[in-house]
Amino acid sequence: MQSFKALLHHRAASVPGGVTVGLFWTDPGEIDRSMPRSAMRLIAGSGAPGGWAIRRLVPIAERILSARESSAAFMLRWARELVVDRAVMVYAPPLHARIGGRLGPVRLFADQDALWRAVRRALPRARRGSPRVRIFPRGGLTYAPQRDSLP
Repeated sequence: MQSFKALLHHRAASVPGGVTVGLFWTDPGEIDRSMPRSAMRLIAGSGAPGGWAIRRLVPIAERILSARESSAAFMLRWARELVVDRAVMVYAPPLHARIGGRLGPVRLFADQDALWRAVRRALPRARRGSPRVRIFPRGGLTYAPQRDSLP
């Protein structure tokens, strides 16, 4: 689940309405370390309708928590920026094997060809002709490196 947190650092690389793709190595023994497997299975089991509900409820919850000046509001803002404003697709075969093809609004893939076909379908039609892609060859748990620091 730490890899999902790393996606937050790169959310600005994809414009609202765009697609963010993660290629994760997921140790099967560590999958439920950050989130209990029962919670993951509950979210995954909700399928596309659960993803739809999450996309609709997160912005409402964010506004409510912001109005109440709750410290949790920033986490919901991140969630909105990541999974509500953008399509998120992740290649993580062990995670896909454990919980299936969805984790709420996040689509999971065990096959890269299927991943890239889904990305192509998810791109807004206006951008399909010449999509811009940003690749972070180093990432992991860090922010994307500045251009001048790359070899």
